[in-house]
Amino acid sequence: MWLQYRDAVEILEEFDDKFKSMKGKIVDIGCGPGKVSKDLLLPKIGENASVIGIDISPAMLKYAKVYCANEERITFTQLNIETPDLPDNLIGQFDHATAFYCLNWCRNMKVTMENIYNLLKPGGRTIALLNLHHNIFDFYLEQQRDPSFSVYMKDALKYIPPHYGCGNPEKKFRAQLEGAGFNVLHCSARSKVFTFQTMDHQLDFLWAVNPFLDRMPEDVKKRYRKDVEKRLRKKLQRITNENSDGYVNIDDYYAILVAVFEKPQVERSVDSDAHI
Repeated sequence: MWLQYRDAVEILEEFDDKFKSMKGKIVDIGCGPGKVSKDLLLPKIGENASVIGIDISPAMLKYAKVYCANEERITFTQLNIETPDLPDNLIGQFDHATAFYCLNWCRNMKVTMENIYNLLKPGGRTIALLNLHHNIFDFYLEQQRDPSFSVYMKDALKYIPPHYGCGNPEKKFRAQLEGAGFNVLHCSARSKVFTFQTMDHQLDFLWAVNPFLDRMPEDVKKRYRKDVEKRLRKKLQRITNENSDGYVNIDDYYAILVAVFEKPQVERSVDSDAHI
């Protein structure tokens, strides 16, 4: 995923000193296919540090294990970070945590934050990158009301970030983190842009992250792709011809949330109702 990979690179560079100081066991939450874990995260952390990638998807973990087969410092295990029953053998086992484009899929932020807190040792630091807004989330809500696609998208809200449409996402997320007991070292919402070379490139990107396609027969998929393209063209802020070969630059605007938070060295009692 070009966009997610590019953003992960930028965060790793911005917080370079914090990643370099990471030692021990680092849990990479929502590791997916393991490319960020191996290619970006592992070279940044301390030489004696190791990465344990966790993900809810067996298919992703299967790919990750093959992709990282020759890297002794990376292992993988299946875990839903929203589980109400965190395995005892994982509690307090990790020195630090990372989460790139994972937490925006979590619906129960209270349980999610509590689980991250419980995974960490005292003093453990987490660096997280979440998606706040993208045009595709607007499309999901619009298409959910379209009779042509509604039957396949009844649970569309499940695939929209929990801070989508929030007037002050930084304040809300900070309160959620503090409610779980974390010290928040950094929290910022940011506007971003990614430039695709062609409309098909952007549609292919949106296709790759779309959770509804497996539910649709082929004829519906074709209509759905045309519908997404139609909606996308209405939303685009800039399309410029770049050369005589017919290539165009398409600026894709979206928003992210970046946070760095730490489990206190001395744990304090947490009011379970302190979150927002």
